[in-house]
Amino acid sequence: MQKNTFRIDNLTFDIRLNSNPNPMPLVCFFHGYKSYRNWGFIPYVCEQFAENGFISLNLDFSKNGVIDELNYKFDPEIFAQNTVSQELADANHLLDILTDNTDSDLREFISEFWNKEIYLVGHSRGGAIALLTARDSNVIKKVALWSTVSHLMRHSDRYKENLKRAGSLDFYDTLAHQELRVNYSSIEDLEINKNKFDLLKAISQIRQPIIILCGENDMIATANESFELFNNAKSSQNAQIVKIPKANHIYNVKYPFKSITPELSLAINTTINFFSQK
Repeated sequence: MQKNTFRIDNLTFDIRLNSNPNPMPLVCFFHGYKSYRNWGFIPYVCEQFAENGFISLNLDFSKNGVIDELNYKFDPEIFAQNTVSQELADANHLLDILTDNTDSDLREFISEFWNKEIYLVGHSRGGAIALLTARDSNVIKKVALWSTVSHLMRHSDRYKENLKRAGSLDFYDTLAHQELRVNYSSIEDLEINKNKFDLLKAISQIRQPIIILCGENDMIATANESFELFNNAKSSQNAQIVKIPKANHIYNVKYPFKSITPELSLAINTTINFFSQK
């Protein structure tokens, strides 16, 4: 397997591929909130895509704030600057980079093997970004939503009022073992773009084949949220949903990632089978 890391403009992403006489689709993986391109199971998932007839790409959103991947550390100031609009801009800029084909190193690495099709996989909030990106793009051919939220506004009115008054609020992240910061701009972005970021409306407008994967025991983006998404898409013959028994939000994988679980294996294989369908 070949792997190369690209830093183009403000974006960093890894591409993996196996040489194949037949051109392959490109699968882009979008990470979720408080995550990054090499978090936990993401590199393994991308390796599996590359082992099974696809080119894989895992992207760092430009304002995810990660500064130390090995120790799971973030820059609170950069993290606080992130918004859904910023992640959408990053996703669309990535599509421009891929389709414009102007970067010589990237072109040399994938042009021989890529069939020009692009599929998206998004986990958690990354699924929302994948959905919104696909709705507005003609180049995305298929979409897989992993444990994806059905609503982007996750905060209470009281919290929003406090955040607006303060401008920013710190919180302690137990996984990163550090203080992180949220700026009011992240809430303001959601409120200004309430209609544009309506995920239930977006999935009703999607034209591409789409599969929704949810964990039975997910307490963050619940199975009910996934079925809410599906119920708004099911008028389309292109929508599928799969509930993974006993799976939590990260498919029962431990952090740091050391071994695969049956739940993650099912998520990967289900997605590969979906992407392999003609």
